[in-house]
Amino acid sequence: MAIDSLSLDGKIAIVTGSGRENGIGAAIAITLARNGAAVTIHYVSDSVTKRAHAVAQGIRADGGKAAVVQTSIETPEGAQYLVNETLRAFNTDHIDILINNAGVPLFGETLAVNPQQLTGVLDVNIKGPIFVAQAVVPLIAPGGRIVNISSIASKLGDNYIPVYGASKAALDSLTWSWAKEWGRSKGITVNGVAPGPVLTDAIPAAIAEEFQRPSIEITRAANRAGTSKDIADAVLLLVSEKARWITGQYISVSVAVDQEAPVCKLMRELCFALAFADDSAMHLVLARLEIDPERTGGQASQESASSLTHYNASIEILRNQLGVAQLMAHEAIIGVVVNLACYDMFTNNLTRWKTHMSGLQKMIEYRGGINTLSSQYLQVTTIWMDLTGSMILDQPPHLTLYQADLEDEAMDFVQKSHRDTELLLELLLKLSYLAAGKSELDLSEDSALLEELQKVTCLPGVVFMAN
Repeated sequence: MAIDSLSLDGKIAIVTGSGRENGIGAAIAITLARNGAAVTIHYVSDSVTKRAHAVAQGIRADGGKAAVVQTSIETPEGAQYLVNETLRAFNTDHIDILINNAGVPLFGETLAVNPQQLTGVLDVNIKGPIFVAQAVVPLIAPGGRIVNISSIASKLGDNYIPVYGASKAALDSLTWSWAKEWGRSKGITVNGVAPGPVLTDAIPAAIAEEFQRPSIEITRAANRAGTSKDIADAVLLLVSEKARWITGQYISVSVAVDQEAPVCKLMRELCFALAFADDSAMHLVLARLEIDPERTGGQASQESASSLTHYNASIEILRNQLGVAQLMAHEAIIGVVVNLACYDMFTNNLTRWKTHMSGLQKMIEYRGGINTLSSQYLQVTTIWMDLTGSMILDQPPHLTLYQADLEDEAMDFVQKSHRDTELLLELLLKLSYLAAGKSELDLSEDSALLEELQKVTCLPGVVFMAN
């Protein structure tokens, strides 16, 4: 049996920003070359000339093919020169792989950014990939690959690199659009790879340790920062034939430092989605933002005068809406109440939480059961909010189970209640094992708990009802 591999034999690749031997671009170029591709090493600054040629020489010493091109990609002319020199160097008429790696970091708050810095970042991080793609795509045959090197900064919203994060978010948008634009029409896959902290020349030595420490603390598979080789291996897979069915994807290569807890993500997405359709939800979004520890700089969610103002405005609008009986069971209204209860829990206002959950119980009863909700997000978050708060208060949950397909319609009330209790206790026992020894924060981030809740919503013959 032949050995399966990620061979790139005969492929022509361009890796922008690959002239620094300890950088991500150089690691990608070396990895592609080791797997058979002929690679163009690209750089801009004269200070990098020796280093770029050293990268290429290392590739050739290992038996690979490499060319070196110095040019700015901030103009269409510079990008076209890069492509023309690649075609000439390898005596070819096509390009198979484009890695848009060149990027300019910018550390500092938005108010301190000057026009020259802003232009410099956007020219390289956004205009550069566009101009290079314009020059390369007409020369890529079906089966070609484009990988844009993004950053987890595009999703995290860190306050120390806002402009850089915004530029990478724009690149993420291009990735998604290009996958559609050149997918069926040209047979090209386009994906984004988002590294977490990787120590390269792009990070000033004075802040390197401070920069990587917070991310290392929340990595989920290893107690270290990433390496350029970690990123290069992910890119290798995406440019290989094995990745033929992967396109338009944002792939975080960061040991999950950019991942939030699944249940918290559901709550956030639900809250923000509702905000576009409902004023009370919009006020609730603003209230939730005001208690966000990342925004306030605290360790926990603390209610403030500002958050309480939006919270009360949300409740007042909600009360007016509930004057119409038909709206009481509307999914958007239920979603707002669930998020009010979520706010109450995060700010440790469990008395208010009980009030909102009692109202939610009546809404669910009015609808005819939680399974009548069309949104599984809403089902799961409602159940999660009920069970989590009830466990904290050591009280029965507001929503209980009953068997829909009773074999004996004449089953008396005592027997039916016993059956309900058995099912409920079985569920709570399983959840209590998952919750044992965990803090409220740990519980809210427990993926196993979320999985169990999702299973419950799909149980055959079982419906959630308000008791």
